[in-house]
Amino acid sequence: MAQCYVMMPYGGTDPSKKSFFEGVFSSIIVTAARNAGFADSEIIREDHKGEAGSVSGNIVHHLATSDVLIADLTGQNANVYYELGVAHVFHKSSTVLICQKDSPIPFDVQGLNVVLYSTDITEVSDSVTRITNAILSRLKGTSSADNTIHEKIPQLPVSLMAHIESDGGEQEETLRRLSAENQRLRKQLEVAGIHMDGKREARTPREILMSAKAGLPYAGQIAINRFRDLADEGDLEGFFDYLAEVVDRGYLTRSEIHSVIEICENTNSDLLTEAAVEVFATLYPDDTEIQTKLARQLARRPATREKALEVINEAIGLERDDEGNYCHVNVTRLTHNNLARLFDTYLLIEAYDELIEVANFVLSHGAETEANMINRNIFSALRRAHRLDEAKEMLPVIEAIGDDISFYTIAMFYDALDRQEECYRYFEKAMLADPDDLDYPMLMAKQILNEHQARVSDDEIAIISLREASSAAIPFILYAVTRARGAGNTSVMQDALAMLQRPRNGLTAYFDRVRDFCMGNLDELSYEGTNTYPLQWCLDAINRMH
Repeated sequence: MAQCYVMMPYGGTDPSKKSFFEGVFSSIIVTAARNAGFADSEIIREDHKGEAGSVSGNIVHHLATSDVLIADLTGQNANVYYELGVAHVFHKSSTVLICQKDSPIPFDVQGLNVVLYSTDITEVSDSVTRITNAILSRLKGTSSADNTIHEKIPQLPVSLMAHIESDGGEQEETLRRLSAENQRLRKQLEVAGIHMDGKREARTPREILMSAKAGLPYAGQIAINRFRDLADEGDLEGFFDYLAEVVDRGYLTRSEIHSVIEICENTNSDLLTEAAVEVFATLYPDDTEIQTKLARQLARRPATREKALEVINEAIGLERDDEGNYCHVNVTRLTHNNLARLFDTYLLIEAYDELIEVANFVLSHGAETEANMINRNIFSALRRAHRLDEAKEMLPVIEAIGDDISFYTIAMFYDALDRQEECYRYFEKAMLADPDDLDYPMLMAKQILNEHQARVSDDEIAIISLREASSAAIPFILYAVTRARGAGNTSVMQDALAMLQRPRNGLTAYFDRVRDFCMGNLDELSYEGTNTYPLQWCLDAINRMH
């Protein structure tokens, strides 16, 4: 059965407004819909339907399934604009906007086609005709969008409900989730004192001030500073308690929420980070960045790995067809950070073959600007999946990227082949490409100590003895520690001290000196008794490059 759904003000408790909108509905809108071929039973205004059950659920259902949706913008009613926004997501070109002549139209919809009507007896017939023509135009269908959502995101389906699989249970689940989100947004507006009839809750100035004061300790920069203090103190239990209070009583903008997540990540507590991300992901299901972060957290635990894939795929709008092939992705969500978290999630789950499939799909469907990162991840997944012949074919592509991450990825490929000289050579290239990344000199030291291999001349990398390896590795460690202390990079200093403590490395004699330097009890580290050639070769090459 065809359906025409009407979004309009009802007039509330004001008798004159109620009478006005009743007249507009019965004399103008219903007449126009009839002229366009709709039966009276197919012309629905929610308060006229009389259906049992949740009104908000009925509204979402009508917005999703109606063939034509008429929105009366007269009076700038908040409920109408809210429903119109939902309708614009569901339909590319099914809405007819109308408004009383001379009634102000908000800026957000001034660029859209609006049919002006008049209740003047001499103009009613003309108003009906113009609305009828607009309805008929929508029923015929058009390739152009009638709203900015589909203009900005042309990949959206013409009809979202037609795009969803016909399985009734899946449709019900989709509508249930939309209804739940509808209720959540309504509740947020009510907390702010705004009701869906467009009216603000009447409060005295003192009540407004006292309400704002009560939420002050749990909002804005005050909340961010409190979170940061608790993290610095290492008070994770207090952090959890305060986070619960902020969620319950406070208000944070989305940028502030991302700051809280970043603070959690800096505590190095996976439990705290996962809890915070999951809470905010629940509150903001449409925030792609938070959802992709949630997926990466879920991927860390075996019990939630399958859920992680569902979350990450949904977050970037990645869909499969009935045959299991990828068929759609939301191009607007293919940002560098989102793609990085997408690949991180697949790598954590060790879903290498799936990563390769996803990467090739997004590369050919709108993510061309991130080709370097995507190709690196395909190459890395091929290596980890032991598809080494395919990885070898990609070597020229990865080499041509020419950045440190690419060289590091190639080094790990040669490590998998146990070609340690090539591995060493590409660790060097990575360090030359990004001399500020102190992980690379530490990797050089580990490679020398583990493989007893180092550069012995400008042209040769050779096998050396354990004693020679210790002498060649320590300059890289001392260099990294010296720069790390200046930059306040404690993780590199901790890594270096742990390496010096291992007896098999032959470097324990340096431990006390390096520890004193890290603690600020020593001004500088000397290179006496070390073989500085491998490090000096790298530093000279860096100077030549810059």
